[in-house]
Amino acid sequence: MLHKTSCEQIPSAFNEIRGRIVCGVGSTLRIYEMGQKKLLRKYDNKNFKSAIVQIRCHDSRIYAGDMQESVHVLKFKPEQGQLYIFADDVLNRWLTNFCMLDEDTLAGVDKFENFFINRLPVGCEEDAEDDPTATKFQ
Repeated sequence: MLHKTSCEQIPSAFNEIRGRIVCGVGSTLRIYEMGQKKLLRKYDNKNFKSAIVQIRCHDSRIYAGDMQESVHVLKFKPEQGQLYIFADDVLNRWLTNFCMLDEDTLAGVDKFENFFINRLPVGCEEDAEDDPTATKFQ
């Protein structure tokens, strides 16, 4: 064993992004870095209403599936210290599993045996960058 790091809730999903670990701790998405004695908490996003059950990563995007509200797409910018949601599903789905078909498309299944495919519209990432309401800083 290399490290033992305590959390306030049970971590339910893990993945790797840019040499860091992305972890779903209850309804919080958290990014840790390796420290000398334990994992160091670097970035948090607490804008989820239910527990995170699936995490997929692609470049600087994180796709997080929570238990009751389907999939959320987050942008990770370590240079600016930002981890924010820029897109999510319009329907609430009790997500069971999902997989990436390409960078902008994912396929998923919910607990009611519904199969769905979500695709991000072209340019939605740039629209979130120019957001005048500054939702990425919540």
